[in-house]
Amino acid sequence: MNRQPETKASGDLDPTFGDGGVLVLPEGFSSRVAQLSDGKLLVTGQLDNDIALLRLQADGTPDTTFGEAGVKRLYTLQPSESSIERIAVFPDDSLVLQGKSGELDTYLLRTRPTGELDSTFGNAGHALLALQGGPNSITTVAAQPDGKVLLIVRVHPTLDIFDTWLVRLANGRLDPSFGDQGSGMTLIGRLHTILDLEVLADGRLFMAGSFGQALLVQCQNDGQLDTAFGEQGYVLHTVEQGRGSHISAISQQVDGKIAAVGTTHVLDTGTHCLTTRILADGTLDPTFNLGVPWLDNYTGVGAQNLAVIQQRDGKLVTGGTLLGTSETSKLILMRFNPTTDLDETFGDKGRVTTQLGGFDVVVQVFQQHDDKILAAGSSLGASPFAVIARYLS
Repeated sequence: MNRQPETKASGDLDPTFGDGGVLVLPEGFSSRVAQLSDGKLLVTGQLDNDIALLRLQADGTPDTTFGEAGVKRLYTLQPSESSIERIAVFPDDSLVLQGKSGELDTYLLRTRPTGELDSTFGNAGHALLALQGGPNSITTVAAQPDGKVLLIVRVHPTLDIFDTWLVRLANGRLDPSFGDQGSGMTLIGRLHTILDLEVLADGRLFMAGSFGQALLVQCQNDGQLDTAFGEQGYVLHTVEQGRGSHISAISQQVDGKIAAVGTTHVLDTGTHCLTTRILADGTLDPTFNLGVPWLDNYTGVGAQNLAVIQQRDGKLVTGGTLLGTSETSKLILMRFNPTTDLDETFGDKGRVTTQLGGFDVVVQVFQQHDDKILAAGSSLGASPFAVIARYLS
């Protein structure tokens, strides 16, 4: 691994964490990580035929009070079921985990804060979701503060067509107080891609993705489209000179504005990571880069943004991947001051890269209680592995 030297500057890898700042997760565990209220981390994985949880202390060492040496086997997979694809955490530190069941359906697991299956959810902590109309696939999962589960489900009537649904579950079953005619489901649209979903502070549901251009959708908490938002609940944003623009991740700031990151392709200069900020009405915030998305292709190499958080001091941290070959790909982080410009005190004038030796990608970013920054991701190649890297703030 080619890593940065052990220094004490903002944006440098923290030499007290893992191996020189990078913790390679045990075989079988993934980059799907949840940060708990006490700063500990829960990592999902598969051991033999069991879904397992690994709980880590904030310093990256196993929490030996949890299971056996920090590992707890949670659930034995049925023959048609695959490993966990997504995870979301509730305010009380319980979890919902989502995986695939065969070609058509989805299964979910709900845990208690102690790491056992929650017997009040579905069938002893396990629930199946099978929407009619074709094979189902999940693009995002979110946890409501009241314990209900939100999902974005694609239903594929044919290979090339999909309908996108917003679904809410109560105790593992479709919620009759939600959606179209109490179905528990709201149709977002045909060929509408939703990649992230956030429950806003006022309970409304904000979604982002793409529909030819960058797409925003907002619903009331009962699943009805918020007709006061954009055009009947929808907003499309065109990136100048950009094609195939999409938003991958969103995060509501303490002031109610929404940070959003994603990717666009610009003719002649390639793939750019995109960062912007959105006001309550869906328009772009004029105080962030004069209302124009910030684009960066890392001097022509090409990059994608996949994660964003707001630090407690108001700065934004984004995470993603530097494109290219396994020899050039890297984890990337950028940090922005609240008024938009890159924070030049962080890394190399606001940018940080870490090379692990494969196709390296950050999929989640967290800030710890001591303000250090965690980036969860993976290095894909002949021998893929998942990692958590920690950076000084």
